[in-house]
Amino acid sequence: MKKISTLLLCAMSCFAWQGFAQKPAITSIEIAGRGVASQTSFNDSSPLTSLGGGIFVWEGNLNYLNPNASTGNQGFKFIVNAHLATGVDTDWNGKWTLLAPSTDLAVQEGPTYTMVYAQNTPDNKWRLKQGEDGFYRIMINASDINNITFSLDKNPPLSVFSAALGLPTAQGWNELRLDNTINDLAAPTTLAAENGVLKINSTNAPDQFSQLAWSKTGLNFNLSTGFVLEIKAKVISADKTGAFNIQGFDKSGKGFRIGILNNAVTELTNPFNATKVLASDLTNGDAFHVYRFNVTPAGIAAVYRDGSLLGTFPLVTFQYDNIIENGGFEDAEFPDFRSNGILRRVHKSEGGNKVLIGDYALEMDNNGLVTNGWTNPESARTREIAVKPNTQYEIYITRRRTANEPWCWRDMGAFYDFQKGTLGLKGENVDERGQNVTWGGFDRIWQTHPQDFTTPANAKTVRFEFPTWLRDNTKNLNTTSFENFTFREKPTLAVIPASSTPAIGFTLAPSFPQGYVNLIQNGDFEDIAINNDGTPYDWALASSGGDTDNTPTSFNAMWNGNVRIQDKNKPDDFNSGDEFYAHSGTKCLRFSTLNSDGQGKSRNFDFTVELQPNKTYRFSFWHRNPKWDDFGWLLVRIGEGNPIWGHRTGSRANKWIPVDLVFKTTADNHTLHLYTLSDAHGDWWNQYLDDMVLYEVSDSSEGTPSDPLLEGKTNLIANGDFEDATMNNDGSSYNWALASQNPSNDNDFPMAYNEMWGTWLRIQDKEKRGTDYWGDRDDTGYDWAHSGKHSVRFTYEDNWNGAQAFEGVSGDVQPGPFKLNMNFKKELEPNKTYTFVFWIKTSCWNDKGWFHIANGDIKVMSQQLDNHYMNWSRQSVTFSTTSDNHTLRMFTEFSGWMNFYLDDLFLYEEDTYVPVQLNGNTYLAFGKSTGTSSTDAEVEYITIDNSGSHIYTAQFYSNGGSAVPAQVLADNGEALVTEPVAPAKEGYAFGGWYSNIALTNVYDFSAPVTKDLVLYAKWNQLYKVVFNSNGGETIADSTYTVESENVVLPIPEKVGYTFLGWYDNSEFTGTPIAEIPQGSTGNKEFWAKWEIAVYDVIFNLNGGSGATNTTYTIESETITLPTNLQKTGYTFVGWFDNSEFEGIAISEISQGSSGKKEFWAKWE
Repeated sequence: MKKISTLLLCAMSCFAWQGFAQKPAITSIEIAGRGVASQTSFNDSSPLTSLGGGIFVWEGNLNYLNPNASTGNQGFKFIVNAHLATGVDTDWNGKWTLLAPSTDLAVQEGPTYTMVYAQNTPDNKWRLKQGEDGFYRIMINASDINNITFSLDKNPPLSVFSAALGLPTAQGWNELRLDNTINDLAAPTTLAAENGVLKINSTNAPDQFSQLAWSKTGLNFNLSTGFVLEIKAKVISADKTGAFNIQGFDKSGKGFRIGILNNAVTELTNPFNATKVLASDLTNGDAFHVYRFNVTPAGIAAVYRDGSLLGTFPLVTFQYDNIIENGGFEDAEFPDFRSNGILRRVHKSEGGNKVLIGDYALEMDNNGLVTNGWTNPESARTREIAVKPNTQYEIYITRRRTANEPWCWRDMGAFYDFQKGTLGLKGENVDERGQNVTWGGFDRIWQTHPQDFTTPANAKTVRFEFPTWLRDNTKNLNTTSFENFTFREKPTLAVIPASSTPAIGFTLAPSFPQGYVNLIQNGDFEDIAINNDGTPYDWALASSGGDTDNTPTSFNAMWNGNVRIQDKNKPDDFNSGDEFYAHSGTKCLRFSTLNSDGQGKSRNFDFTVELQPNKTYRFSFWHRNPKWDDFGWLLVRIGEGNPIWGHRTGSRANKWIPVDLVFKTTADNHTLHLYTLSDAHGDWWNQYLDDMVLYEVSDSSEGTPSDPLLEGKTNLIANGDFEDATMNNDGSSYNWALASQNPSNDNDFPMAYNEMWGTWLRIQDKEKRGTDYWGDRDDTGYDWAHSGKHSVRFTYEDNWNGAQAFEGVSGDVQPGPFKLNMNFKKELEPNKTYTFVFWIKTSCWNDKGWFHIANGDIKVMSQQLDNHYMNWSRQSVTFSTTSDNHTLRMFTEFSGWMNFYLDDLFLYEEDTYVPVQLNGNTYLAFGKSTGTSSTDAEVEYITIDNSGSHIYTAQFYSNGGSAVPAQVLADNGEALVTEPVAPAKEGYAFGGWYSNIALTNVYDFSAPVTKDLVLYAKWNQLYKVVFNSNGGETIADSTYTVESENVVLPIPEKVGYTFLGWYDNSEFTGTPIAEIPQGSTGNKEFWAKWEIAVYDVIFNLNGGSGATNTTYTIESETITLPTNLQKTGYTFVGWFDNSEFEGIAISEISQGSSGKKEFWAKWE
């Protein structure tokens, strides 16, 4: 928002009224003039809206006019209709006029203007200066005609509520109310709008619910530009976020919920999260305070109170109010629940899969109390929750039984106040579960129970009951965990918007380049007189026989078997509603083993095409089986080599399925075979084939991981081909579970949990199929990997016992791999366009389930997987990120067995950004949410400024490191980001902050900030360096990273030995290593090599004789120094280690000594 003149409603200088003894009351004000876009002359006028009390407002477009234009037709002026004369005076100079103070005056920043009240005076006007065209709000406060206030604001905030205009409902707001006027069990509320203040009050007795709030849509605030929300309020009484709050979401579904309490300001956008206290120890009821929320395009909200920053928080996907307070159990209190047993929050660190979401769940422990007999029941329940009549509500309750044997039953139901239920709460000890709002049994695993219902007119309350019952007459223990307990009015407005481009499905059919030459003639079998090598041939036709006949067929030398063209439907092969009998056109090829004579096992085909050696080819075809429960393997090989493709087909392949292969021929193997084997099919087996394509690939990379479309692109997914079993897809170290770690080829385990994928999965590094080999337990076929030798396999594991055995748990401990969907996430940069390419195949089973690709909350690709995709297919989707949706997600929604494989994941940034268009609505609400807290609050106004956030924020994405808080910066183009304390990440060294997610642009903290920033932490893996000194001095282990300067290895010491260098093996083979060069990776271990040192022993005889120099080592036996020395006329006294003969005489060199020794003989 830009102020052109004074602050809104600022005080102006007093001035004298000219020409009149009596000052008239101002009843209306009009704006007129050529500067107003809707007006052509000063004889047109637009009235200002009266806000009451002499305050007038006008909003609209004002235009700059060239001051050299015709006189009298520039600018604008105000007309004050006091009507001292009767009738309507059409002479503008005859009306009471608020003129510019002297001559025409340009309105601009800085000066304060004096407004002149005059009649028949020079027609002075206000003018905009050049470049100031735009949308303006003009406000005049004429409540005191001695001091009239004039303000002109460019791009002003939108006033969405003003108490000066009355109640919210009079201003287009929808009232949300639950009080004793709606339900006599609810608390009383009062509401008034007087003297420019909206007063809200709810006085609640214990356990008494109420609601008094207002909502509005269509306000168009949008994170793509940022916005500012402001509320002026006084909160005398409100102890929780729901007691008084302002909440909503923008067009993308990202939202906020800010609680203004009597002593704090809180954030609880997701009602299942822990409440975030932005500021405490406040006094919000002493006066009106201005609360401002600046929301940046980066999705960060900065919260201010009276201009002081309280804190920041990220906007997240909005969730509507939950009537259950702390339904996620992340806060300490859970006041809606009651029990004679034990209620407690259980932390995820306690294990046992007792917590599914977040850090905490609510555990109900019946402590041995059961409902049977109603003598001493646990009576676990919620309090009675007041509801509105004839209103639709929704329930979502996630729970599981966590008790081991000897566990007992626990049910769950909801009941109206007039229903007796099961716990005897209505004065009768009866089990009337049949009369309920909803009812459900126990859950062995985590399950979510959804239910919508509409309250009848006579319903006052709803309560939830959780009765426990004896099992096997004696077992009486139960613990159950609850998560995200949801009970709320059913929303009518969707939070997550639809993209202007709906999610696409998979592409099943292969695509071929222009100009390719198909080496298989008549590959679609539409010509009944041409063979597949182009020669004339009269095909056997199904139309020559009966509708259900398997004959006629005829031998085809190119197929090396009996086949026919299927040119009509064979109804007994297909179910009603199945796909057409031909994949394209009206004809296809059909093969049958014709087992009527019992010789079916011996019948096969072997379609062959001779190719050139040392060439690359692409072979594509479609295959299909009838509905019969027969089996057979369809195979492809080149020459006499092993199959390059093969899959078991049968009744579960009763659909058209494509195969797309790229292969190379050799000098020895250059014949294409599409064939069957007697051992690999049953007595009866039928196969349909169509649309066969074979051509030489001019670019040998086509169809391989080095896809030509990806050439020159940078893959943002590390190890996307899964060939490195020690690297995760974010580049970090990770030890993948490998299929080969299990000797069985037909086992779902091992698996390992992967944080990035949000589930258990493994690398498939071998074929997966049953021990019967050609039997029905084929999962991968021959090509378990699209390229190389590895793919990733995900299974939605539905084998409780197998999963427990793998994890080594028993009883009713839910195993981690059991029924856990996939949720792969990779953070991306906002406002970029990306393309994601991947190869996918399913197992050949008849399982089904939904697979999705999303950008944050917006789905961009959705496909129900089934065995249509049992062969590798290339899928690709292009999408654009936004400021609030910039996470690539790949997730599943399976409910039963499902297996599939992924390979060659490739994500790259497009050169051109294509902005995304979202079709969402906006939602804003304020007041008291449904709950039991009392509220006493007053509101003056709420405004929204959609022109921007008017701040910048810097976010720090730590890439798995410790959290770094966001920074709020002025948007003046001069502010600098303060470099934060480096985050920490176990096993890694911090490598700096980068401005792009690819970590190629180091951020310059001395550069002024001109936009919202997201900075990304770079981490260098710490590699350990271990030194084995082999008896030398201890060298402490150290670490290094790929970016470390050359690491010079230390030189150790060992008494009595000479250091010969460090070696990377204990056998000391190779050459010694002196340093670890920069750019090295991997843990290092070194062994010190030593050579025993030989020391000299020197004897200085001082004129004597009888001793010669020698040598020794540290390992030498003790050496006795010679004493049989001669010197004429002298007696030998002893050996000394100095020429001055100081100290005592030395007689030996002890074993273990080291160093050069020199002795002097002393004589007397």
